Amino acid sequence: MSEFKCKYCGNQLHPEEGQTIITCSRCDETTRIITADQGKRQRLLSEAADLRISCLFDRAMQRYENVIDEFPKDAEAYWGYVLCIYGVEFQNDSRTGKCLPTLHRISSRSILQDPYYQKAIEYANPIDVVDYKRIAAELERIRCRFIELSHK
Repeated sequence: MSEFKCKYCGNQLHPEEGQTIITCSRCDETTRIITADQGKRQRLLSEAADLRISCLFDRAMQRYENVIDEFPKDAEAYWGYVLCIYGVEFQNDSRTGKCLPTLHRISSRSILQDPYYQKAIEYANPIDVVDYKRIAAELERIRCRFIELSHK
């Protein structure tokens, strides 16, 4: 079976034959394994994720838009677009060893109200919905805290 990268931190994943979901050993996030028949979609998503992981958010957003144009119900493309809007980078925490989200872009709009986030939730499978909501809640907490501190 092919190797895959974690869609959050870029770590190499090594799924077993027939495995459809894998948890990253670095950031502890869940990634769905894409089959070969989804090649073009996977290639576009992989390119977008690589750009996002490199903090090239505007370029990554263009790739996610390409996926959305061709696959308008692709939850992962909408979710990746949201991560770009807020400039999310997952960085290693030296204290815990976990990858934690960092926001490079702060918006006055709540991530929970973002139309791309809402589309991601609408089209995602139940497992991804749980992940998206959990990560979005953490991002929203960070965003609100940053705004609160900037007003002081």
